[in-house]
Amino acid sequence: MYIDKLITALGKEKVSRSETELFRHSEDESSHEAVEPDIVCFPESNEDIQAILTIAREHKVAVTAYGVGSGLAGQAIPLEKGISINFERMNRVLDFSPEDMTVTVEPGITRLQLNEQINKHGLQFPIDPGADATIGGMVATNASGTTAVRYGSMRDQVLDLEVILADGRIIKTGSRAKKSSSGYHLSGLFTGSEGTLGLITKITLKLHGIPEHIIAARCTFPTVEE
Repeated sequence: MYIDKLITALGKEKVSRSETELFRHSEDESSHEAVEPDIVCFPESNEDIQAILTIAREHKVAVTAYGVGSGLAGQAIPLEKGISINFERMNRVLDFSPEDMTVTVEPGITRLQLNEQINKHGLQFPIDPGADATIGGMVATNASGTTAVRYGSMRDQVLDLEVILADGRIIKTGSRAKKSSSGYHLSGLFTGSEGTLGLITKITLKLHGIPEHIIAARCTFPTVEE
């Protein structure tokens, strides 16, 4: 059985079939019906993910990526059951270059965790979907939010992605260059793909300076027509 193979390949500490974990990974913040996976895996490296995908491919088992479950569209729900991959243990800042205003992170780091580490340098990651979502989840769903008019969506922030494809191959979709006119725009293709094209394992992002002043304005109208 493929579950036994996962336990052998990853070790008992990286998999769970507890009722609590299965239920947690059966839903997100949407109103869609919950579906529990057969097993939840907590990879800590690319090798772990490749092992999971090898077993899933061999047994033709569905794989669903999971961040923190803050999405509103149901993309984290494992409709075909199978394997739910939780990236919470892959949450490191891998490279931070304040002078270039770029950072490379693993997918499990959250928006607030990232900003906590970079704000002291006068920099911020401005995309705010209204929840402390993981950066990997925000890329996978092309998240935007209240700052999108000024900064754009996630697709506008991504410089490079490392992605593991279903067959276990690892690809890079871009570079640290702020602009490139050569080749396919693969970063834009994988951003918003909701895990259907591959599993994102590294993300290089643009950063922005923290503004000196923030001003909010509100307009109210007595009726919809007005």
